[in-house]
Amino acid sequence: MQDNTRKKFIHYWELTIDELKAMAEQGDAKAQSQLGNRYYKGIEIEKDLTTAKEWFTKAAKQGEKVSQFFLGLICLHGYGVEKDEKKAVEWLTKSADQDFEPAEYCLGKCYKDGIGIEKDLDKDNELLSKAKERETKKQLELKNSKDNSNEKELGSLSQRIAFSEPAIHQAVMNQIDFALPNLIWERINDAFEYFWNEEVGVGGYFDNDSMFNSIKEQLVAANILYPDFLLFRIIEAIRNYIDTIPGVVIYD
Repeated sequence: MQDNTRKKFIHYWELTIDELKAMAEQGDAKAQSQLGNRYYKGIEIEKDLTTAKEWFTKAAKQGEKVSQFFLGLICLHGYGVEKDEKKAVEWLTKSADQDFEPAEYCLGKCYKDGIGIEKDLDKDNELLSKAKERETKKQLELKNSKDNSNEKELGSLSQRIAFSEPAIHQAVMNQIDFALPNLIWERINDAFEYFWNEEVGVGGYFDNDSMFNSIKEQLVAANILYPDFLLFRIIEAIRNYIDTIPGVVIYD
């Protein structure tokens, strides 16, 4: 019981590669998933899609929904392996069944275009509706949450205000010189929130490349195509603004 309680507070994104490997080899599904993610994106280690797939598979077989999603992407696009659209749909379905929004969006796209499964527009609409409804609910819960026990939450009122979506949006618009449709910004912001909550957190370290890769993957999964050079400028603008908020990012 003590170990299970302790594990709830582990920030896997803070662990070194060696620490992750040790935990992953002991069967920790979250560590296996994070290790697969490091290999998948080349974070602190040479990018290796074959090894990433191996660790994602170990975690996915334990029911870890993020790994199931990434396995779906790997099989769907043939990243480092032969494309297998039917297998991709199987993994995406397992992840979507656990209410993982990126998987629901990606699986909906498969149903819409008949990729790896028979075309079914009703199923596509059902998945997209579920994902959007859940995202809206999460955003409301996040805004209404007063729980300061989460170590990733911004501590002071000034930090929370500065780090709010309207503040970040305004900061981005002040720095870019091109149009940014609200629909695109909403998806980018959702992807950034996921990246922040899952991989960084207050006091964490990240770089523009890792944020770009994470957000780009989520946009692709949601079937949103947006020019890389514009997305990178938006990410630079977000990073520039975050750097001005005291205590949010700590440098080595």
